[in-house]
Amino acid sequence: MGTSFFATGVLIDNGTNPADTDLSLEDKNYKLGIGFGVVNFIFSCTAFFFIETDHFEIFGRFRGRRFLLLFSLISGAVVLLITASVFNLPMENSHREGTIIALVLIYTMVYSPGE
Repeated sequence: MGTSFFATGVLIDNGTNPADTDLSLEDKNYKLGIGFGVVNFIFSCTAFFFIETDHFEIFGRFRGRRFLLLFSLISGAVVLLITASVFNLPMENSHREGTIIALVLIYTMVYSPGE
């Protein structure tokens, strides 16, 4: 989960300009950290429903630790590749920062259940 520790630094190093918006850079980083923690907590708790196969048979064959591990690794790698490609967008693109933040949170969603 190195993405969580470096996400705010990546935003600082890659063209985040606090003068462009109403929020200061510290506020953006604080909100990203809180959002990351909430998403990580919620999607880590969903793993319970996939691991406990005796109580929740509605998931069929999509259950168990092996499924969670394989799903989180494959989908996490795909999301990280997409995130890396977003860094090739020009710095002047107004959607660059929001896309990076959204992809970091999506990565957290798909990786948290299998960690």
